[in-house]
Amino acid sequence: MPASRSPRSFSLIGFGFLAGLLYMPLDALIMAFVLNKGGFTQQLLHPDPDDIWMRGSVLVLTTLFGFFSQRIVNTHRDTTAALKQMESKRQTTEIKLLASRKLLETVFEASPDMIFIHATEGPILEVNNNVLDRYGFSKAAIRDASVEKLSGNGYTHDMAMRHIQRALTGQAEDFEWLAKDRHNHEFPVEVRLRRLKEDPAPGEPAVVAVVRDITSQKKSDNALRSLAKGALETEFDDFLRQAAHNLAAVYDARFAFVGRLIEPARTHVQTLAVWAGEGPVDNFSYALEGTPCNDIINLKAELIPTNAAELYAGDEMLLQMGVDSYYGVPLIGSSGQMLGLVSVMDTHPMHPSDWSEPVLKVFAARLANEIERHETLQALKLQEIHLEQQVAKRTQELESINRELEAFSYSVSHDLRAPLRSIDGFSQVLLEDYRELLDETGQDYLQRVRRASQRMGILIDELLQLSRIGRGELKITTCNLSELAARTVTHLREQYPQRQVKTLIAPEMKIQGDATLIGIMLDNLIGNAWKYSSNNPQAEIEFGSKVSDGQRVYHIRDNGCGFDKRYADKLFGAFQRLHGSEYEGTGIGLATAQRIIHRLGGDIWADAELNKGAIFYFILPPK
Repeated sequence: MPASRSPRSFSLIGFGFLAGLLYMPLDALIMAFVLNKGGFTQQLLHPDPDDIWMRGSVLVLTTLFGFFSQRIVNTHRDTTAALKQMESKRQTTEIKLLASRKLLETVFEASPDMIFIHATEGPILEVNNNVLDRYGFSKAAIRDASVEKLSGNGYTHDMAMRHIQRALTGQAEDFEWLAKDRHNHEFPVEVRLRRLKEDPAPGEPAVVAVVRDITSQKKSDNALRSLAKGALETEFDDFLRQAAHNLAAVYDARFAFVGRLIEPARTHVQTLAVWAGEGPVDNFSYALEGTPCNDIINLKAELIPTNAAELYAGDEMLLQMGVDSYYGVPLIGSSGQMLGLVSVMDTHPMHPSDWSEPVLKVFAARLANEIERHETLQALKLQEIHLEQQVAKRTQELESINRELEAFSYSVSHDLRAPLRSIDGFSQVLLEDYRELLDETGQDYLQRVRRASQRMGILIDELLQLSRIGRGELKITTCNLSELAARTVTHLREQYPQRQVKTLIAPEMKIQGDATLIGIMLDNLIGNAWKYSSNNPQAEIEFGSKVSDGQRVYHIRDNGCGFDKRYADKLFGAFQRLHGSEYEGTGIGLATAQRIIHRLGGDIWADAELNKGAIFYFILPPK
């Protein structure tokens, strides 16, 4: 308050105006009415140090009933308390707004992300300090920078504006971008664009861009993708070296290695892959005692963010490498056995992020699996080499046996055949030239000798045929099984004209195979059916096929004597006969048929019942 004012003085604004109204002339007689009604606020002085505020009003009444008179009513009301309350509220609001602004500024700067405020056309209005730290520009330089200047190659202003315009319409814009710092180093970021609810200036909408550096995330993703490919797509050693390299990159560490416990003592580790500085180095072995690796193996430690060399002062290697931080995880096999460990080390403190921290454990699980798989494969390879050596040895033995068999076959073919021919020939001479000197018994003996020698000759022929099946080159052509079977039946009818056998052969059964071998196989199978149906005056033989489970199965059926299925496994053995001497034969025919079918890649089996016939099935795969 001005000091010159009297503490008791009162002043009324417009007092002269009111005094003039006392003599205002009026021309008409009217009823009482309000001529003027007004109000004012006047500050009044008081002895108290605080000002007193009054709300005043003036009412002028004029009445004309033939006499002229005027009356002025002047009132005042104390409004000090109300005004003080309003002032208090205003100050409280301002304090809250200031606190809110400071809070927002604190959050703006404290956010772990980079925050940009962009105007409609893309100019940068404001950024937090994280932007300045990551990009390496001053705030003024950032505000003057274009989108292209802060973006990687190929990321243009138009591309950014499309995102900004969509965000201005209220859409949530989330996308990845490639940023570029002051040194032209590119780094990936994740951007979230949202329109500001309150624009910085009327009519000038803006968006806030929350930008997160995802370099660590991308490194982790790339490392895990590389790991997912596994050692199947590359050599095992290369896979391990790449894994060590990826781990060093993920953790920004100078060193990374994969180590395998040396059995059986398990007191030393042999590295399988080592990354140091800028590239891989040679593997080495070291003792576990007194090292952080020993604690990893014993599940006592995992992350040592700093001072690792001081904590393990006895580990000379750590001291030589200048290691300050260490992060390791054990390699545990599928059966829970300890295989080794994987670790990363750096010459500076190491603080894994949320993205990178679990990566080492994922790598450890996969590396343990790959190491087990590789060691299993190596063991199998050694076993395979051993088996190959055994096979080679057995092959040599078989070749030697085959040579002996060939020599034997030659001997049988020439050396045994000649005596048999002599026996049969001289027996026939005796019967023809000396018949009158021999009684019936002698003649019967000579006939038996001839039959035995002839049967021996047939047996030799069949043995030679059986031995030749496994040798020689296959000549694959289109074989008409129906024609080959019909030819076999014709030969049997010529050989046994007294037999009346009904035959049914399906037409045009064709297959790719060796015609000679297939012909021999059909001779034996159809001949077998012909022989064992000889006691049935209404013998029938059927040769046909049908498709079963997508495969064509051939069959030869007869209504002969059949056989006991309990002895079916003996059918295809050489010299194995399920019937007595009442049926002629050598017992080699079915063995020959089976060997031919197996050599052609097929299979054969039989089914039968005693006195109800038999059926032989066989399959021959297409060539």
